Amino acid sequence: MSSAKTSAGITRAPRIQEESAARAKAVRLLESRLDNRRGSMLFVGAHLPEVAIHVAGNGLFITVVESDPERMEAFMAPLRERGMDHQVSWDRRPYSSIDFLSSSYAYLLAWEGIVPDMELVPFLKKTRRDLKVGGTLLLRLPLLPEPALAWPKAAALAARLPEGLRGPLSRGADRLASTLSPAGALSRGEVLEQSSRIFNLESVETLSVLSGRVANLPTPLAALFSLLPAAAADALDGRLAAIPKLSASLASSALFFFAKSREFGHVFRV
Repeated sequence: MSSAKTSAGITRAPRIQEESAARAKAVRLLESRLDNRRGSMLFVGAHLPEVAIHVAGNGLFITVVESDPERMEAFMAPLRERGMDHQVSWDRRPYSSIDFLSSSYAYLLAWEGIVPDMELVPFLKKTRRDLKVGGTLLLRLPLLPEPALAWPKAAALAARLPEGLRGPLSRGADRLASTLSPAGALSRGEVLEQSSRIFNLESVETLSVLSGRVANLPTPLAALFSLLPAAAADALDGRLAAIPKLSASLASSALFFFAKSREFGHVFRV
């Protein structure tokens, strides 16, 4: 799926491949933070049925926006086994075309990122309208790394180089990092800047550092990495993600927790 630029220069996020370790970490995070707020949860895409089971067990009703019947069936099967399918409704229309009753949901999960026919800011504004005051948007995005000179200790190392080498090396490192980023990746800084007038940021949780970039390596190197046992690769990625400065600079995907509060009501009608 091709990406597109917004007017602010931000690339739209496409569907994201679900790495096993990133998915498992996201499920743990979500299950620990999703409580019973008496209401409903909206899934934009039929993903993470284990999270749906968790919130349905806490009494929330679920709406799933999904056009693919096979994907929806895979989502519903474990819920049906537990007798929770009566708590789920299915809407096959594109998310951008649905006019929900304003402030309908306590939570909104967009595991695949921004829907393909929307840009970042319109998507955020729509999700805000669909959330209750105090509700939370759970948005997974592929990320570009920070510029090379913002990486931990990189600026100090660059300062030791002759001035004529710093710029070309920095630009080359940035181009390489961008090439190795997931398709449609966004700048973390731009996401936070564009969202700051729409939502309050609760937290950003790094889900992967290397796993989102390995597939974009040249074939010989990608093949070499493929020889690494999955458990070892996941463990390495987990250790890198646990280093705050490193994961913030180099994360290839992250889960954003955005909260809707009353104080942004002056920005646009909700």
